[in-house]
Amino acid sequence: MDDKLAEEITSQCKEYDGKYLRQQLEQNGYVVVPDVVPVQKCDEYIGQYKNWLSLFGPDHNPSWTKSIIQHYRVAHCEPTWKTRLWAKPVFASIWKTNKLLSSMDGIAIGEPPELGRTTFREPGYNWFHIDQGTLEGGSPYLSRSSLPGGNNRRGSLF
Repeated sequence: MDDKLAEEITSQCKEYDGKYLRQQLEQNGYVVVPDVVPVQKCDEYIGQYKNWLSLFGPDHNPSWTKSIIQHYRVAHCEPTWKTRLWAKPVFASIWKTNKLLSSMDGIAIGEPPELGRTTFREPGYNWFHIDQGTLEGGSPYLSRSSLPGGNNRRGSLF
């Protein structure tokens, strides 16, 4: 991703109230941040992913596990990088720094459940997934236990 494009995107991003976001995480275990990526940009990026998926043909999917695609260098494709750049100010406001790391190993794209080819929910099982570890003591990016009956009150920022 070239610096000019990164600068163009970040100059259009909103400012976020990190204190408010941290309070919501503490209080609720999660926070919903609406409109991080403008709707027209979402549509554009979805179209780019759909075009890429169409290269596999109508009856074939890329290699994935529970919608996580970690092959084909898709984690470095243009819409993936642009999406990260739109989300960066949210995390920067929470962490109070622009020096952030981002997962680079894959993306998640799920099939519509109506196709019936992918298992979306198994009774008694939750596959809540994050790549990075958690930090106890107030980290704003934490995981919820995926074990049945887990009573862990930590949450995640989406």
